[in-house]
Amino acid sequence: MNCARSIAAVLFALSICRVLSGQAPLAKDVPKVFVGFLDDAREEMANWEPGVPRDRFVRPAFEKVGSGWRLVNAWSLPARMTWTIAFDGKSLGKVKSEAWEIGDRITQGRMDQGFRTIVQAIMTPMVAVPSVGPPSNHFAGLMASGPGKVRRPLVLVSKPYFGDPDGWKRLPQPPDRIANLVDRFLDNIAIRFILV
Repeated sequence: MNCARSIAAVLFALSICRVLSGQAPLAKDVPKVFVGFLDDAREEMANWEPGVPRDRFVRPAFEKVGSGWRLVNAWSLPARMTWTIAFDGKSLGKVKSEAWEIGDRITQGRMDQGFRTIVQAIMTPMVAVPSVGPPSNHFAGLMASGPGKVRRPLVLVSKPYFGDPDGWKRLPQPPDRIANLVDRFLDNIAIRFILV
């Protein structure tokens, strides 16, 4: 089941790229567009204690380059960013993030060693950072069987792009359709990413 959730998360991220690619084209002098996730500090779950992680991070994930998207790298990120929180075709607000200070150096992001992703510190007061639904183990990934719970990860966009031009809506799907989709995804798409 966790594998299916992970695959669903990848499909969701790819669909976000699809939605964002429908936005107006960027001119050369316009700043880049970044997509990331507002997420809990999941390394706090490693102690298998009950409860919700205290800290939250911005996890930058993709950047628009020309007409395509690529994985973000720490050197392409601005030191300070303001993100629009997008959910279900609406803006839930904004969150500010900042590069991490390590000693006397400032890095554009730090590599979260447990998860191999870039994370930035949230500068917005935590009481002003929204969440959707109650914390649960539904979005906990590999640690879903533990006693810890996490908030639902939310999509962040560095520009105020949150609309859904195609009007997509979630619909419940029968389990056999989901299994078929997972099989087709693994056969046709995931293999290409592994071989590239």
